[in-house]
Amino acid sequence: MIAPGLLLKRAAPFAIAIGIWFAPIPAGLTAHAWHLFAVFTAAIASVLIGSFPLLTAAMVAVGTVVLTGTITPAQAFSGFANSSVLLVVIAFIVAQAVVKSGLGRRISLFMVSRFGGSSLGLAYSLVLTDAAIAPAFPSNTARGGVLFPIVLSVAKGAGSNPDDPEGRRLGALTYHDSCHLKRTLHAEQAPRALLRMAGAQVTEMPESDTCCGMGGSYSVKLPEISAPMLQRKLDHIGKAGLPLVAMDCPGCVMQIRGGLDQRESKVAVRHTAELLAEALE
Repeated sequence: MIAPGLLLKRAAPFAIAIGIWFAPIPAGLTAHAWHLFAVFTAAIASVLIGSFPLLTAAMVAVGTVVLTGTITPAQAFSGFANSSVLLVVIAFIVAQAVVKSGLGRRISLFMVSRFGGSSLGLAYSLVLTDAAIAPAFPSNTARGGVLFPIVLSVAKGAGSNPDDPEGRRLGALTYHDSCHLKRTLHAEQAPRALLRMAGAQVTEMPESDTCCGMGGSYSVKLPEISAPMLQRKLDHIGKAGLPLVAMDCPGCVMQIRGGLDQRESKVAVRHTAELLAEALE
């Protein structure tokens, strides 16, 4: 069932078209010109507010002006004889096919395997791809249709969804405070600042400064105490809902990574130094 909000959004372009269509015609314009303006104003509005996809809005607009006798069919479809227009239309049709078939995801995973050492490497690979195909695609819009499914799949594969109201970026992560850095050196803000300077979006997890239960040999000597502490930390990492957790203690890395592996979690565990080194490459 279509949500009421979507129904209102889809009704808005028709209301705009009807309102302009029956409004008084300005001096110096013919009725056909004014009606053509009404239809295509509504079509553009429908794309801007997300009522309909571009191709759907264009087809509805063309059909409307033909069926109402505003212009002839030959005039309406003459624009589609333009090679650049056809290139754009075909590029976006192919783009949708690439997304729906899963090919875009396969290509994005291949790119990540080759250039995914850092988000910067992925960005450079996309720019070079754009430059490589530019001679064969003179239209910027058509070229965007080719790259769109790949870029979208890369972003979604990294947990950065365009529809996410939180607007999570590709470099989103959460941070675990190691005990010695937080309580002994009182340097809990420095790693966060460095990660942000490297382009990461740091989101705090609940109780980020709670011990993970490693404590050197503590986890071996007193596992009955260490294990519940680890499970509590893993629960908090899960609540953060992010694909990556950073920290600055090798012991914490070993403890938390082992716990996440036992849970078969997809959350990656990285030392801050690793992330900074990749950002500098």
